[in-house]
Amino acid sequence: MKKRLFSILLCVMLVTTILIGCGSDAGGSSTEGGSTEGASNAESSDTEEDADSSNEGSSASSGSGGQFDDYACPVVKSDGDLTIGVLHMKLEAESQARSVDQNEVEAEQRGWKLIDVTWNSDAEWIDCFRNLMNQGVDAIILQNAESMDAKASVIQEAREKGIGVYNNDNMVVPGVIMNSTMPNGVAAMSLMYQIGNDMNWNGNLIFAQQSTIQVSVERVGPMEAVCGVYPNLSILDTLDVTAGGNDIPTYVADSSKAYFQKYGTDLNGYIGSCDYYAMSVVESAQQDPSLVNPDFFIAGIDGGTDVWNYIRNGGYYKYTYSQPFEMFTHKVWDVVDQIQVQGLNPGDSGCDIAYSGETLYSEGKVVTEENVPEVGVNVNSIFDYYTDDADAWYNWEGTYTVVE
Repeated sequence: MKKRLFSILLCVMLVTTILIGCGSDAGGSSTEGGSTEGASNAESSDTEEDADSSNEGSSASSGSGGQFDDYACPVVKSDGDLTIGVLHMKLEAESQARSVDQNEVEAEQRGWKLIDVTWNSDAEWIDCFRNLMNQGVDAIILQNAESMDAKASVIQEAREKGIGVYNNDNMVVPGVIMNSTMPNGVAAMSLMYQIGNDMNWNGNLIFAQQSTIQVSVERVGPMEAVCGVYPNLSILDTLDVTAGGNDIPTYVADSSKAYFQKYGTDLNGYIGSCDYYAMSVVESAQQDPSLVNPDFFIAGIDGGTDVWNYIRNGGYYKYTYSQPFEMFTHKVWDVVDQIQVQGLNPGDSGCDIAYSGETLYSEGKVVTEENVPEVGVNVNSIFDYYTDDADAWYNWEGTYTVVE
């Protein structure tokens, strides 16, 4: 009996020891700055002195702490002394410029350092990304880019160095902590239903998309699908603008001239997945109006001063789904603050994302001649979230205004 009791006690002590050991490792042992001893690059022989030194300027997480995805935790700096790198394409479209402007407003308001890097062609993208890594940034915000799958490995490399990587209106790949955009398919359908109702679902359309960018296909696909439901609505062609190389607007303009020659007044409308190249069709239509249907319309997605001027002044451009780029951008910067200043993890109370890789959505609106924004207004004022609260982020000094 004594032997049996002794064996039971020994087993209990052994199980207790194992449980205590497991409990100390659950989720990893968090150091200051939110890094985890269990992360792939951690050295088991690190001393407390080394850990304190490596996390100087950071603070313990006020949330769950520890590693929250398959990569090292981003550095946490509770003093807010962050350096943010932003990587975006050359500014040809106003939508891109609006996001860049909002980045500057956000950095100024938060007291963070901003390093802005532009890539001129997709072949430069990885070199530009590494350039930011080499400048010692704490986080990188990626704006709309092509073929994101091919960029995943360098993004993961940055994450393993403790650099947070976030998307602004971009395709999510492993290593990206979050994305902020609109529900592109839903937005495109809002545009399509407005157009379809206006033309009584009767006529012939051409679509244009950029096949290398996820959101472009995500918009055009649903619009084409709903067109197929209506027997009197036909799609004459879908142009892939990537065939034009780097000069997409010229390629679209030349292609549209060929469409006018081929289809003439049978062509009722041209819908682009973005306004940037859809606007190129205006000039082509104006060159020989005799080929153009009197009710011909052009539509696109993005919004902004250039396209709103077209719509305001009448003519062929009739519709644009206008996006709240400022809201997209603000949400990204808020999440950077939550994770790399406040030390929160996805899923913690106060963190806007529930898991790593989540996309936050903001909706815009269809703009026509009836509701086109006036010159001089705060660009945020056209969207439903806007109020006249002087302290709200959308009224910060430097906020983008609509110009002539």
